[in-house]
Amino acid sequence: MEAIREELEKMRGYKSILNSFSFCFQDPSLVFLITILTVVIGCADGSESKTSDPKANIEVKDPPQTDDDLLSGSNALRGGDIYYSDRMTEVMPEECAAIKIEYRDSEGNRVPAPQRIENDLYFFAIDSEIYSDSECKESTREVFIEKGKEEGKFWFRAESPTLVELSTKQQAYVKVNGGYVKLPNEEVSVATNECLEITFHHFDYHSDQIVPAYKTTELDTFFIGFGASFYSDNGCKERSEATFVVEKGQKQAKIWFKSEFENIFTLDRHLFDEERDRFKIVVEDSSN
Repeated sequence: MEAIREELEKMRGYKSILNSFSFCFQDPSLVFLITILTVVIGCADGSESKTSDPKANIEVKDPPQTDDDLLSGSNALRGGDIYYSDRMTEVMPEECAAIKIEYRDSEGNRVPAPQRIENDLYFFAIDSEIYSDSECKESTREVFIEKGKEEGKFWFRAESPTLVELSTKQQAYVKVNGGYVKLPNEEVSVATNECLEITFHHFDYHSDQIVPAYKTTELDTFFIGFGASFYSDNGCKERSEATFVVEKGQKQAKIWFKSEFENIFTLDRHLFDEERDRFKIVVEDSSN
């Protein structure tokens, strides 16, 4: 026993070597003794104990933020894991869109899955859901790749523009595109019986920049005032409803306005919102 204790003291800083060293003894009781003493020494000097299984010493980072984190993280426990094929997928509201996933080994190479690989899927978004079928009927919270396959897919649908983070051991995003029509937030003056051109634009939901409309989009607005009309032509001859529509693919549209009387007219985007977009038309008597 004294000889064993002296030998262990010499090898105090080499616990990984000592683990392998234990297998060199033929006497089971001696092997057991050396193993126990190895663990005790490890605990005594404040360091963590390790086993002969290299996978048990892998650092698991939660949650991994990059591909490099994922490769050095918990996926190595089984040699590989599920990755998103695209870290950003753009879809339209109410579209049942496929989200592709793939299996990569611990070095990041896309390879066939050695077995059925499953991951729980986490996300939070209002009016959005994950599905296991291409018709978006069967909701799910699990993604998987079958044994021998390199890729798989699941489906996503949202009712309105939003940005959704999908999380397994890796993060990806679904950008649900959409836009809105906006009037200038300003006040203009015009004389009675003068034909006023009003230009309005389509803005992106996410960036608030003017972009081509993803689909034909109409502004919900409230017209406050009497004695005026809207027109579809720049001569104010063809009367039109007070509708503000930007057609798909277009950035802007126009409508024309004329009043025979002095008045102040207001176009409000949100009737009860104090911070609403407001377009005000002040009609002045042309005889003055």
